[in-house]
Amino acid sequence: MQAFIKVLKIIAGIVLGLIFSFLTIVGLDAILQPGNPFGKTTLNLWWIAPIVAGWLLVILWILLRKPSVKKIHTPGIENLPLSISEFIDEVINAMKYRRSARAEVRQELTDHFTDALAHCEDEQEKQQRVKELIEEFGDVKLLGTLLRRAKKRCRPLWRTVVARTFQFLGICVLLLGLYIGWFFTGKPQIATNYLEVMNRQVRPAADESQNAWPFYKQAAEKRVQNEDKKDKKINFSPRSPQALSQEDRQIIQQSIRDNQESLNLIRQGNQKPHYWQVYGTGENEDKEMLSMLMPHLSDWRDLSRLMCWQGLFHAEQGDFEKAFDDIMEAYSFGHHLRGQNTTLIEQLVAMAIENMSTDTLRKTVARYGEQIGAPLLDSTRKQFAAVIKNKDFTIDFESEKLFMYDEAQRSFTRSRFGKSHLYLKRFSNDIYGFDDNEKLIFLFAQHSFKILFTHPNKEQTLKEADRLYSEMQKIAAMTPASAKSQGLDINATVEESIKDNVFLRILMPALGKVNQIAWRYRAETQATLGILSVMQYQKEYGQFPESLEVLVETGLLKDVPMDPFSDKPLVYRKTDDGFMLYSVGLNFIDDGGVPGEYSGTNKNPQAQRWTDTGDAIFWPVDSVNSQQ
Repeated sequence: MQAFIKVLKIIAGIVLGLIFSFLTIVGLDAILQPGNPFGKTTLNLWWIAPIVAGWLLVILWILLRKPSVKKIHTPGIENLPLSISEFIDEVINAMKYRRSARAEVRQELTDHFTDALAHCEDEQEKQQRVKELIEEFGDVKLLGTLLRRAKKRCRPLWRTVVARTFQFLGICVLLLGLYIGWFFTGKPQIATNYLEVMNRQVRPAADESQNAWPFYKQAAEKRVQNEDKKDKKINFSPRSPQALSQEDRQIIQQSIRDNQESLNLIRQGNQKPHYWQVYGTGENEDKEMLSMLMPHLSDWRDLSRLMCWQGLFHAEQGDFEKAFDDIMEAYSFGHHLRGQNTTLIEQLVAMAIENMSTDTLRKTVARYGEQIGAPLLDSTRKQFAAVIKNKDFTIDFESEKLFMYDEAQRSFTRSRFGKSHLYLKRFSNDIYGFDDNEKLIFLFAQHSFKILFTHPNKEQTLKEADRLYSEMQKIAAMTPASAKSQGLDINATVEESIKDNVFLRILMPALGKVNQIAWRYRAETQATLGILSVMQYQKEYGQFPESLEVLVETGLLKDVPMDPFSDKPLVYRKTDDGFMLYSVGLNFIDDGGVPGEYSGTNKNPQAQRWTDTGDAIFWPVDSVNSQQ
């Protein structure tokens, strides 16, 4: 029986230790907010582990220690009969009260029995009196309880306050336990199939015969990869064929030959007026949008690279008509993939394909400009101008909002009695990166107070997300230079808005970076059209124009290409051996056409062109610090 009670005490100690640890962590999490005097902003392992270990040790020590009355020194008790002293110790043990109170009662009982036995004349009378006294006191446990209550009534005010405080804390612990039980028993309610909404949203008013998707899908499915995987070891980013090793050249040319069927399918798809696909989630029966399958994006990007390489090889052979045709088909492919209300990742891949095509076009013109006839250059310029005439370069966030709506209905519980709250089990899913319970525990420990008590509910979260996306859509229409002049820092605005929302902090994409990429690609496209117009002017007039305005006056350009990072025209300057065209770049400062230092590992020319320092040089193309 004693062993069983000890086990129960250990279990109770562990439970209470964890509860008090949790309360301590919640309290510290509420205190450790920005600007607190401790200089901390969140809890970590070095805080959490000692808190839990400390409370477990304290509670287990309290429950398992054995209060001993033998350690209480009581003068006179040694003169009493053994039966009396044992009775007194039983009463003291039954009190189960603090040591000082038990010492007082032990002394009082000792004095009481000493006085009662003082007038006994012989041992027989004393033994009879002892028996009577013990019987008069009655049940030991009841006496211990009455003595404990008497001492409680007589305790000073400060002790009463302390006792009531601990009682209040006990009630709080009980209520907290009930609240946590309510919290963790909540379940989400899947009310809307946002995948169907997405499929309706992306489809224009057109029949299937006008859709390029079947051709693009077949192109990806029929893509042929090198069996010995040698093509994985080389950089496929389009650049000057002369920079290739003989082995790399052979691998790329073989890939082009192997994938002619896929490239032809892309050309056929480009002839269709619309592009949309029917999104699905494969075997995921819950139709989660975060599980939406888009397996062909990498294949499309790789096929676009091959199409650009095919154009470069045609140019090397002097067949510039085919070269421009290949490059423009690649650009049209990217342009087509933008569709309407497509996903953010699709838009980014489409922009990457478009930008790769314009970069290849500039490389071709730079290397073979003198050999390219004026009629072909002019027809390419007009074709390119027609494609981008009404082009909307801004990012569309409508599909991202649907992702947010769908995930919110899965990551928040349904509203029961009280508000909806985070459904923590969802956060252990691989899509959030919490692939084990340890990570989930630390997430909860670091933000426990916020998650349990102050975190916005589903309705508040979606309202904030709508506000952010609406604001972002407005900012997306503003040039980076205009946003900077108004003191708008997209990243800072987003961070400030979502700092108290764990859900949004995990799910919200890097909106500022995405918006910047869109404006960079717009500058690249406008610059490419400007370069084609400058080269056409040179062929017609035998010299380079004095300014970009001259190109507008001669009808080669409809408008002067603008630099979104200065809200002024792209910087054009005639030089001794040609001309220079550049954007002031990400630092918003005209560095006189000096490119920034690139220290990354990305071999993509666009990544190397747009650095945090210096200008983004479009012409001459060899100004980018990469192998061209």
